[in-house]
Amino acid sequence: MTRPRRLLQPLIRLWQAHHSQILLFACIVVGVLVRLIGLSRYLWLQLGYDESRNMLVARHFVQYGEWLWRGPLTGGGNQLLLNSPAFYYLLSILWMLTRSPYGMMVAWMMLFSSIIYFVYRTAKNLWDWKTGIIAATITAIHPEYIFFSR
Repeated sequence: MTRPRRLLQPLIRLWQAHHSQILLFACIVVGVLVRLIGLSRYLWLQLGYDESRNMLVARHFVQYGEWLWRGPLTGGGNQLLLNSPAFYYLLSILWMLTRSPYGMMVAWMMLFSSIIYFVYRTAKNLWDWKTGIIAATITAIHPEYIFFSR
């Protein structure tokens, strides 16, 4: 056996034993990196958008401890429906952990990047690991998923 082949044997055994986990890890890393590209230029740092308002409400809740009794308005501006304040409470937890708009964006992105793993597990449980890897890869690089997980 040649020397390079002996050096590659542990890697080959590792690949043979854990190829699905290695591929899933690669999908998650690619998904997170793709979502991080251009994150600082995203809407949360621009004033006047709903995301900015939600972040300010979460910051106000953390700083002053005033409980929220209603969530954001919906209904296309007619204010016909009220959402639950649970969304603001989730954002408040993220604000307590990060204390900055950029940190909150990264935490939100990481939270929604976890869908890659759940898509893999669902497809693996329904079919097999190959289908799970294909579904995770599509989820990791699909533009719609990237846009809505930022």
